Amino acid sequence: MRSEMRIAFIGSTGRLGGPIAHEALARGHAVTALRRGEVDIFDVAALAQAVRGHDALVSAYRPPSGDTLHLLAALARCLTRAAPLAGVARLLTVGGAGVLEVAPGQRLGDQSDFPAALRPQVVAHAAAIAELRAAEGVDWTCVVPAAQIAPGPRSARYRTAVGVLVRREDGSSTITDADFACAVLDELETGRHPRQVLGVGD
Repeated sequence: MRSEMRIAFIGSTGRLGGPIAHEALARGHAVTALRRGEVDIFDVAALAQAVRGHDALVSAYRPPSGDTLHLLAALARCLTRAAPLAGVARLLTVGGAGVLEVAPGQRLGDQSDFPAALRPQVVAHAAAIAELRAAEGVDWTCVVPAAQIAPGPRSARYRTAVGVLVRREDGSSTITDADFACAVLDELETGRHPRQVLGVGD
């Protein structure tokens, strides 16, 4: 992956997408925001046309709550079809912490103390990851923040674990949005974890 990239970005103004887009621009990358109303991100042909000529496609899309959570899987399906159609080499999505394991075979979202109101999001993110894994010939990574992510300073220090929730010795799992953005860009630039779900925490 070259040092300066053209990045097509879905969700670049969101709570997580905003810091990621800011980090990308600070590193000298060119960011093309795919705004709602301008590009139909659920139309494969339209999405492919919009991202053609870019080096990477990033999605930090966050659908409205409720029944529309099924859109996460639908979007993942479109992303994995549009990217290769457009010749985009790299696909990176942002996932939810509930899909990460806290013990072998045990996800955070399956724990008894996990908020019931958030369980539909776990199902939706898991369905989206299933779509990514089913896709062939796509270099994707799903980067997932710690259980608690909040605005905070950029230290550029973080830890990662494939498929696992990153926790401290006391069991807490946190990351600032700025450090999560740093981790996302580091992964986008290096491509160290192709076709993997990557947990990030401090």
